[in-house]
Amino acid sequence: MTLGEKIRYLRKERKMTQSELAGEKITRNMLSAIESDKASPSLDTLNYLAEKLSIPLPHLFTAENDYSLFDKNGVIDELYSAYRAKSFKSVVKIAAKLSKIDDEVSYLLACSHFEIGKSEFNCGALKTASANFVLSSKYCGTTVHNTDHITPVIKMYQAIINNIQSPLLELDSDHYSNLLDKTFNYELFKYLTLDSDYKFENKVFEMHLRAKKLIKDRDYQAAIRELLSAVEINASDGYNAFVMFSIYSDLETCYKQLYDFENAYKYSSKRLSLIEGFKS
Repeated sequence: MTLGEKIRYLRKERKMTQSELAGEKITRNMLSAIESDKASPSLDTLNYLAEKLSIPLPHLFTAENDYSLFDKNGVIDELYSAYRAKSFKSVVKIAAKLSKIDDEVSYLLACSHFEIGKSEFNCGALKTASANFVLSSKYCGTTVHNTDHITPVIKMYQAIINNIQSPLLELDSDHYSNLLDKTFNYELFKYLTLDSDYKFENKVFEMHLRAKKLIKDRDYQAAIRELLSAVEINASDGYNAFVMFSIYSDLETCYKQLYDFENAYKYSSKRLSLIEGFKS
């Protein structure tokens, strides 16, 4: 690839017209001549074009296969800065500037899409969450870095998304118990499996499972007190739409059993509202 061909390739890759790249420094006709290798640009002109193309000047003089290295050198510090700041959407946006995704960037994208997926899941945007989990899985498969802390958790979240009311039907709990052990989402797994003997740090999980025991014992008034307290905590500390959906379902059940149909309808409506949100 000649110098002119490289400049034309980079301009088109950035969806720039000749007039946009030429700017006020050179004429469009001059740029056309440079791209056709009919004119030799001065160093001053090359510096100008490299700046307009947002690339280091040496990028114009390297073999075509080495472009990705210069791309990465230009954004790697920005990538890690965004990742350390937990600005995961920024990581994805910055990585989109690269012409090639290597092993290191694949790992950052795997982790970033996973974190975005979790955040969207907690907010109740399950469709968006699922799309990010799919991308996370994709990048997990293209990096040699260890992603054992991600891949089994993605399967758990996808199981919930696929069957919000009975996620364990989508998940082999015995198989994934060992995989999920020691991951930072193990408590959610124990909550899914209704392990009331587990020592939860998450108070909402603990209170909800305690309420489920009270429902089983038909102590609906006590169960309601536990559930309403859990709603209050979940709403103010680490909101999770799936957990709220489950609690609303149990509140609806309790109020129905007490023939309090006004409150039963109230929590049924809240539950249905969340289901509508899950489609986003």
